[in-house]
Amino acid sequence: MNFRFVLVLFFAIWCCAFNSVQAQTGSLSGVVNEEASGLPLIGVTVLLEGSTVGTITDLDGNYTIENVEAGIYTVVFSYVSFATQKVTDVIVKAGETTRLDIMLQEESLLIDEVVIEAEKITNTENALLSLQKQSISISDGISAQQISKTGAGDAAQSMKYTTGGSVVDGKYVYVRGLGDRYTNTQLNGSNIPSNDPYRNSFQLDLIPSFMIDNIVAQKAYTADMPGNFTGGNINIKTKSYPDSLYFKVGLGVKYNDQSSFNDQFLTHEGGKYDWLGFSDATRAFPEIYQDETNRELLTGLQGRSAREDEALANLADEAIRSLNNQMEPTRQTSPVDHSINLSHGNQLKLGAIPFGYNVGLKFGRSFRHIDNFEKNVYLPAVAGSDMLDPLQIFNGEESTESPELGGVIDLNFKLNPNNQLSIKTLYNHTTDKKTGYYLGSNFASNTGDEIIVSRSMRFKERAFFMGQLSGKHNLTGLNNTIIEWTVNQVNLSQKEPDARFFANKCIDENGELTRCFLDINGTKKPTHYYRSLKDVKPEGKLDITFPLGGQRNNLIKVGASYFQKDRTFNEDKVDYVRYNVSTDSGAR
Repeated sequence: MNFRFVLVLFFAIWCCAFNSVQAQTGSLSGVVNEEASGLPLIGVTVLLEGSTVGTITDLDGNYTIENVEAGIYTVVFSYVSFATQKVTDVIVKAGETTRLDIMLQEESLLIDEVVIEAEKITNTENALLSLQKQSISISDGISAQQISKTGAGDAAQSMKYTTGGSVVDGKYVYVRGLGDRYTNTQLNGSNIPSNDPYRNSFQLDLIPSFMIDNIVAQKAYTADMPGNFTGGNINIKTKSYPDSLYFKVGLGVKYNDQSSFNDQFLTHEGGKYDWLGFSDATRAFPEIYQDETNRELLTGLQGRSAREDEALANLADEAIRSLNNQMEPTRQTSPVDHSINLSHGNQLKLGAIPFGYNVGLKFGRSFRHIDNFEKNVYLPAVAGSDMLDPLQIFNGEESTESPELGGVIDLNFKLNPNNQLSIKTLYNHTTDKKTGYYLGSNFASNTGDEIIVSRSMRFKERAFFMGQLSGKHNLTGLNNTIIEWTVNQVNLSQKEPDARFFANKCIDENGELTRCFLDINGTKKPTHYYRSLKDVKPEGKLDITFPLGGQRNNLIKVGASYFQKDRTFNEDKVDYVRYNVSTDSGAR
């Protein structure tokens, strides 16, 4: 406790000291694009008029001037073959970053320079609009600024605000109404596989919104898209260079009148890390079942001979006792949804090399409760009848607790104005702890006043990790040919340890359930499921863009990409089986 106090005190003193040093200065940053094409301009000179303070734009047209004394300035943008622009009355405030985005026009014989009078420009949507303007395909997207306005918490929620994008089950994105099998997902231009064995689309709720710079949905195929592109491609670009030093803490609380402070919230016992979303040895697949010899003895009709074989009987007894025998849900009072996120970033210099970094961490827990819902199954309609005959009618309730933990480390290096290098690491882990309780009838097996009582207890973990190394280079000796390359590896996993399902029959006597019993023939067997999926996907990509005939508006892009995907899926199922032995044998 003392160590934590000292650490917090040291950080507070450091922040105060840093802020006192920076209190009298601010910074100026933005992006410079060509007005005709929307392409970023590399090497534009940005200068504060009447001084020697300035910089040049990088490979993406971005620039940053730091440690500018607070005041009002005229900023001059100059570039070979483009008309010089001056922006007057640009206000730089102490401790703040002023954003100034500019579009340069090609130089004309009739115009020497253009003077624009404005206090400052803060329209951060220009970058995304520029991307859409450059694209030779139909595309739409959403920027970080728009995401912050909508309050979206992850990439899936953000896609709701794009044209033609729809979200299913809170995580799967459909483009133009097409199913998930027709949607491809990329992160910084690299493909991301699905971590669901039954779906093709990546679960976008794994990427928190604070990591996102913009999302672009491309709806028509181009040659640089993956070969399995069909209906749409979603490319999520994560943040890179921050405009200035920042440290943000976000706290979120959400109240839901159905699930918050609900004293009927269903749950079940688990491990000590359930609140974080991680399973422990409590749900591990028992070792006794991992032995092939034991599995063979415990499978099939061997249970009958256990009555006469003491060793086999002991094995069966040990196997049963190794399983978690909790099959009945419990109830608790659920709290409100809550979350916390921390993010920190800055631009520094490693010697003469500008260096930018972003670090983020997010943790949250949400609670959902559905009460008194119906789940019915009907028989096919009989000829001449206008009604469907019910086969199963169930009334139930389900509660879900969903912890989420995620983080990002983003390192960017401007080796020089024509060469950039970046390293990105992302991790996210989400879990759904779902508990259900159902009452109903199966008309194919029920007789009279029998009621089926069913329970389910599931704990599903999903994890996503990506490590990416990428570079961008401008070859000035080859008419400003641009080379972009990326190597990365994505690891996806999904675990569902010890999912339990248990059903029995009871007699309904005046609205009360009594005389409960197992009926293996009339209900499903009590079952334990152990499922796991792992996806490992290395990838490499190279793109070369060069002007045709030295013209910036006429470009040729060539490249190559390679990826490999290895998937492993395992499932183990343990059923409780009751054998009915004839009374002639003297046993029951």
